[in-house]
Amino acid sequence: MNKTQIIEKIEAGEKDINKIKTWINCLPNFCRKQTPKNIRIGDVYFKGELGHPILILGKREDLFLCVLFTTENTTPGIICKANSRFFYDSYITSTILLTRVDMNKFVGVYENRKHITEIKKLLKKTIKL
Repeated sequence: MNKTQIIEKIEAGEKDINKIKTWINCLPNFCRKQTPKNIRIGDVYFKGELGHPILILGKREDLFLCVLFTTENTTPGIICKANSRFFYDSYITSTILLTRVDMNKFVGVYENRKHITEIKKLLKKTIKL
């Protein structure tokens, strides 16, 4: 979701402050002075082509293994609610990406390492079916 879409939702009558704060927190912060020097597990970046943030789960050669965030709880493929103080009203989807990451689109850090491990286990269960 971009800034224009958020404004449209507010104008359409969205009153839930927590939902609006979550949308704003998920916007890419292009004016941030500090961006990480290295991409690490738990970093969150904005993937412009998808219009959603992604969570880095690992690295495979020169590509990064990621899952997609969403703020809509009705999105198909949600595996769990995000358990992070920075992404408190977001959901982790089962959409797995193997992609390159633009370091200039750093959003923040998913600081709950224990939950990242749980996400990986949930994804493995989903893949095995």
